[in-house]
Amino acid sequence: MFAWILFHRGCPGCAAAVQRCSAPVQFQPAPPAEGLGLEMPEMKFAGDRSLAVTRRTEPDAAAEKILSIMKLTSSQQCFNKDNPVSAELNDVTMVFPGVLNVLEGQADAPKLEHIPLVTTSPKGNSWTVGSPFELTNPDYRKFMQDFIDGSKPVVMGYMVTGNFRSAFPDGIEIQRRPPTNPMMNQARRNHRKRRPPKNRPPKRSRD
Repeated sequence: MFAWILFHRGCPGCAAAVQRCSAPVQFQPAPPAEGLGLEMPEMKFAGDRSLAVTRRTEPDAAAEKILSIMKLTSSQQCFNKDNPVSAELNDVTMVFPGVLNVLEGQADAPKLEHIPLVTTSPKGNSWTVGSPFELTNPDYRKFMQDFIDGSKPVVMGYMVTGNFRSAFPDGIEIQRRPPTNPMMNQARRNHRKRRPPKNRPPKRSRD
């Protein structure tokens, strides 16, 4: 059994790769990944100066590198070429990608294997913001100015293999709802009216 997960937080305006890149970011909490032996810290993102795209953040401003939008390429060794899941990837654009860390030191944790699939270049690093306000009103120039180059790739996607804990240890409840279409409801009632009784004796023919 295996699962492949790739987390990132998105900015719809930037994802469209348009000239103007000042659309507000909708901040959402990171989905739980503890059951997969992973964590994605809040307010923390992967960055890479060499992978940052160049765009204008304002109509009259000069084009500049946007740290929060990265174009990952195979030439920068961003994809695991030894795994069939990511071997054929050539370029992937990610917007505000989160950072995935493997949880260590958990005594009761299931035995899982984590295989990196998507990473930054060796010069990548993580960067943080202080509050969601910085995401709803992003200052892309400040993001780049505060960024410090790293010395090893930052992982943004893993393939996880092993025996996983159930996400629903107490089971789930499924509530069946009747069709909401009034015509379908009427058709079902008419069908029941025309249905003959189950124990009705067969008709005898007259001689």
